[in-house]
Amino acid sequence: MKLFNSSELRKVAASAGLNEKCVSRLLGSVKIVVTEKSISSEDRQPVLKQTSYDVGLRVASGEMRAKVSKEILQQELATILKEYQKSCPLIVGWVGRGDFNPKKIPERIKKGSILHASRTAGRLRAKSLRELFYGSQ
Repeated sequence: MKLFNSSELRKVAASAGLNEKCVSRLLGSVKIVVTEKSISSEDRQPVLKQTSYDVGLRVASGEMRAKVSKEILQQELATILKEYQKSCPLIVGWVGRGDFNPKKIPERIKKGSILHASRTAGRLRAKSLRELFYGSQ
C-alpha cells in the first residue's frame, strides 16, 4: 500500500525543498552495499567484504496513515526530510540525483557518510514515530 499519491507526494517534496523522486526514495528503503578489502583471519589473505546499509527513512507504510491525519503526516515527513537533508547533505544529494545507482557509489561519498546516514535515518524514524503516536513529551 502506497503512503501517498502523486499530488500528496508533490506537496511533501515542495515542503521539504526536494524533488519528488528523491522524496519517494528517501521515504522508502534505499539499500547501499559497500565493498571493501580486508584480511582473512585464518590464512591472512586479502578478501572482499560486502556490508549493506539502508539509508532510507522507511516510513512509507499504510499503518502510519491510519493513526494520524494526512496533513499532520505530511508536515511531519517534510520536517523529517529537512532534518535528514541537514544532517546528511551528501547522501540526500546523491539519492536525489536523476542517475542515482545504489551499486555505484561516488568517490566523494565515503563509508563513514553512509554509516552516519543509516544511523541518522533510524534515529529520525524513531523520533517521528514517537511524536506521531505519543505526542511530543
